[in-house]
Amino acid sequence: TSLTSLDLRSNALVAFDPQGAPPTLRKLVIANCQLLRLPAFVADAAPDFQLSFGDNPIIFPPRSVCVLGLSAIRFYMRQTRQGQLQLQRSRLLLLGDGGAGKTTLKAALQLCTSSPASTTTLLTSIAQQTKSAVARWSCAEVAEWVAEISNGDAICKQLFSAIDGRALLLQTATSLQQLAPHRPDVAQHINRVVNCLNGEAVSFGAGQLTPATKQAIASASISDLPAALQQAGLELSAATVQRLAGAEIDGASLPLLDQDALAEVGVPLGPRRRLLAVIYQLQPQQSPRPSPSPFALLLDLPHVWTEGVDLTHWEDAGLTVWDFAGQIEYFPGHHLFLRGVRARAVVAIVFDARQPVHVSRKRLQHWLSTLDASSTTPDQCFGDGAHQLEPVKVLVVATHTDTHAFRECVQQHGSDQLDNLVASLRDQFAPSIAIHQHVFRPDYTADDGGGVPLLHTAVLEACRTDVRHHEMPASLQPVLECVQAIATAHAAWPVVDADFLLAHEECAEAVEALGKPTVLATLEEKG
Repeated sequence: TSLTSLDLRSNALVAFDPQGAPPTLRKLVIANCQLLRLPAFVADAAPDFQLSFGDNPIIFPPRSVCVLGLSAIRFYMRQTRQGQLQLQRSRLLLLGDGGAGKTTLKAALQLCTSSPASTTTLLTSIAQQTKSAVARWSCAEVAEWVAEISNGDAICKQLFSAIDGRALLLQTATSLQQLAPHRPDVAQHINRVVNCLNGEAVSFGAGQLTPATKQAIASASISDLPAALQQAGLELSAATVQRLAGAEIDGASLPLLDQDALAEVGVPLGPRRRLLAVIYQLQPQQSPRPSPSPFALLLDLPHVWTEGVDLTHWEDAGLTVWDFAGQIEYFPGHHLFLRGVRARAVVAIVFDARQPVHVSRKRLQHWLSTLDASSTTPDQCFGDGAHQLEPVKVLVVATHTDTHAFRECVQQHGSDQLDNLVASLRDQFAPSIAIHQHVFRPDYTADDGGGVPLLHTAVLEACRTDVRHHEMPASLQPVLECVQAIATAHAAWPVVDADFLLAHEECAEAVEALGKPTVLATLEEKG
């Protein structure tokens, strides 16, 4: 054939990769189509070959390589043909409103895979980070936190309104009891948190009970139970005592209770965990109960707002966790971050399940729409076909499901309310977004974090699959390993630039094979 020019512009082409181009072909126009890949024959085209491919959602070669010109494109494609790396999803993106529990979930996922020794190290690290943030709190922020843990007690809020974060960290058990004499449970809670943040040993409930104390609790009547529990180092608020009395719970019936029974009675989460610590020790030795979970500490620690995007290297899973701030002032910047990483990430959207169902729907729609808008690729490019992109994998996580407010929502709307909600959203955002069929419900009062292990498994399963159309030359392997080793050693990702490549001998082969511009462009494109 004598074909020298081929113009296929403005066609709905999703693939164009003939076995070979005519040797006479000197010009190919495939602009304004829906191509994800440039034709393979471009790598071996004649030196004077002209290619026009604008307005395509090109994935391979990476766009950052494409802008370097046809010479770089052909060289990149030939290098990949000689040996390639198939990229996998290496990021977990946490999206959701401020206060939904994203940062707590991030810590829980890491606790899920840690050994007992590393659990202590991780909890210490979390406490230190929280302490640094609390030390910067204003008086108003301290007062708001106290109001939150005291269930909106206006007197408590007022009593702590002149204390800032630094002063809070200096409080002792005695000074806290003097500050809030009417709420010994709040003073005890704050003292436990302050001790934890200052590096002291953390107790997940009451201390070890003596035989005499156990006997005193077991024989206590309803009216004597508060005093018997106080002897065990557990002070309860008047409201909690009233709830126990109203349910006719005495010392003898206490060992028969579990966390669900206490929740049904209306005992708040904090006192509930401390009561469980006593209950576990009152039960017969032949049916031992596990000690309270380290996950419970995550609920005791004050909530600290994320600023911008916080990156954490999750070493056990080989992932980088991107924790996106949920405050509205950060929303414009999120779009820029999401656009570059969504194809190679698993996304967890976290929402507060205590809200009414219609509010939860609106907030989930907001975050799903934000994720969807971060891509300019047409919907028809997504699917299961070999020439299509895989949809973004999304996991929906419902938090605060162990609260009385959520149980009221279940009573009003049914136990399948969340499943029905997510099913409707799954249809709405297909095909570019694939929402997992299960709604994950962590419960940090449970020994294993409730639904945390199931979520952990789902994240790893999603991350261990290759991402179609995102292959790279195998000659980049030493550079990736070098960057990963530095990130692991220093718990921070290095800035990879021309100076970095020159300073590390491991990168020399890749630079020689591909050239510095192509290496840097590829790493930028692949994150």
